[in-house]
Amino acid sequence: MTKPFSDFDNAMRVRLAQFGEAGERSTNKSPKHLPQADGRNRNYWLEGRNTKQHWYTPRTVGYLAGYIDFLRRDEIPCDGIETSDGYVWLDKGVMCALFVGECVEFRRDVFVLTQKGRALIAPFVSPADYGAAT
Repeated sequence: MTKPFSDFDNAMRVRLAQFGEAGERSTNKSPKHLPQADGRNRNYWLEGRNTKQHWYTPRTVGYLAGYIDFLRRDEIPCDGIETSDGYVWLDKGVMCALFVGECVEFRRDVFVLTQKGRALIAPFVSPADYGAAT
């Protein structure tokens, strides 16, 4: 069963507040009617990679922890996270930083946590919570 957007919104607020990022999110504030068409294109996520934040910032870790916590798996759909109210498009800057920083790998239509990504969120999201092998 697909969870409502309000569950996603709550998960993100909690995770970002954990990292001192309790202010208003710049993205993921409301669901979209359709998946993000460009999301399945690897190059889309690398656009402007030299202008993106480092992978190890409170914002990037908070977003990654929030996405994984909500999904309860170690894969994030590249075209958006489906909720019962629509799709949540991923934050492009965050995912670019995590991708370039080798915290996630791009595999066809999903981002998959790497060992580095698992270690990054381990203090905040238990691997048992998202089915990762320990």
